[in-house]
Amino acid sequence: MTPQTFATQNNTIASASHALTNQVVYALAEPFLVSGKRVLDLGCGKGHMTRRLADGLARQGVRASEMLTACDVVEEGYACPDIPFVTADLNKPLPFASDSLDLIVSVEVMEHIHVFYELLSECARIVHPGGVLIFSVPNLLHMVSRFSFLLTGFYDMYIVPSTELRNAGRLCGHVMPLSLAYLAYGLRRSGFDEIQIHADRRKTSAAALGLLFYPFLKLGSLLYERKIKAYDRLVYEENQSIIPAMNHWDMLTSRSCILVARKR
Repeated sequence: MTPQTFATQNNTIASASHALTNQVVYALAEPFLVSGKRVLDLGCGKGHMTRRLADGLARQGVRASEMLTACDVVEEGYACPDIPFVTADLNKPLPFASDSLDLIVSVEVMEHIHVFYELLSECARIVHPGGVLIFSVPNLLHMVSRFSFLLTGFYDMYIVPSTELRNAGRLCGHVMPLSLAYLAYGLRRSGFDEIQIHADRRKTSAAALGLLFYPFLKLGSLLYERKIKAYDRLVYEENQSIIPAMNHWDMLTSRSCILVARKR
């Protein structure tokens, strides 16, 4: 990964996630950075995205310290002292009131969570109806990752896991390898809909493999749709936009899977 820095107010905060991932996530969040909207940076780390969100609010004339909160398991290393920080174990109920937020942003966090579906339910609990969740996770479905799993049994960016607490933030702390269909299931189950799928950095090697195998992947999607229709028409209707998306060019080539969903 190539860390990105974002300098403001004489602070330079390194990001542990890819530069383009942060750019895409911020661009998706920016339209919601308006007066009266309460925002949470979930799993903020050192505060790279927190700072970007704070500056976005400031540009709209909003006092960021009143509308933006950051949270993570420990405050050590957090570099945005002007923005409130709340200590939170994301594997447990979140320390925020129900229906108290309008936007939750989470960059490369969910893959570290042991209770992913429960965390999505907590996110749904703490945002208002109509509130938005934006999050990114490593994309299991790009072609290099698929071949990695075929040859080694491990997806790209999901190496053999470690139970050591000191490794929780590393690649070996990626313990929730869920692909798009299961991410979307978790969102629907938790009360989110209007799910949007976005890509970040295109992997050249994945694109080359995608072009080579695309006819077979397209055929596979069509055959799988037919199989699910025969299995259960209602299950197919629930997933009819997800099945083709599993082999969409974005999922075949993107480093990350970035999702935007709105609470019903």
